[in-house]
Amino acid sequence: MPVLRKEHQSKFTIISNDFLQREDVSLKAKGLLCYMLSCTDNWKFTIDSLSKSCKDGKTAIMSALDELEQLGYHKKEKIYEDGKIKEWVYYISEIPVYKDTSLDSDFLDAENL
Repeated sequence: MPVLRKEHQSKFTIISNDFLQREDVSLKAKGLLCYMLSCTDNWKFTIDSLSKSCKDGKTAIMSALDELEQLGYHKKEKIYEDGKIKEWVYYISEIPVYKDTSLDSDFLDAENL
């Protein structure tokens, strides 16, 4: 099937074909990760912000994030203040670096990703 491609000068995202060609990843999870990777580096992801920026609801977003977490492309961290959850921080990667939960922050610096 012929594929029409546009030459891009700006506003594009480079994503590994390894991830996109994995047969064990749903299209929903692939699409969500691609969307998240296309956002600015300082964008703070929340379930609400993700569901507002696409057609899918919170349940679909959460199930895609769960799938990405199981595969190692995503992890979440609770930030506490005064003993209560203040916010969740979502980490994403186009390679499955979060699969091993024993990874420390030194490994996750920009030079290793």
